Amino acid sequence: MIGDRTWRGTADDIDVSNFIQQHHNDISITFETSRNKNEAIKYYFEIEVSFYRTGPEEYDIQHTTARFYIPPMTSDVDELNLPDIVKQFMEKIDGFRTAVGSYLR
Repeated sequence: MIGDRTWRGTADDIDVSNFIQQHHNDISITFETSRNKNEAIKYYFEIEVSFYRTGPEEYDIQHTTARFYIPPMTSDVDELNLPDIVKQFMEKIDGFRTAVGSYLR
């Protein structure tokens, strides 16, 4: 078992793409280290995003949290494609915002 690795953001991390880019080196090193130590690995990505918006009253802050998941992959790739992972997350987040935004109105 390899274990798992978590990178935590703060309230200041407002952009998923920037957050992943900030941690790009550590994510890549973790991937490469695991791949070099093991014959094969299976990995996935998951992100939890908090959404905030003001309600009808200015002081009424609405909040929801959603978890997005990139299905498992195997280590038969040459290198980790973080731009593609960011793209997949952004598509899922945009789909969620569209669905929830119309629902909450």
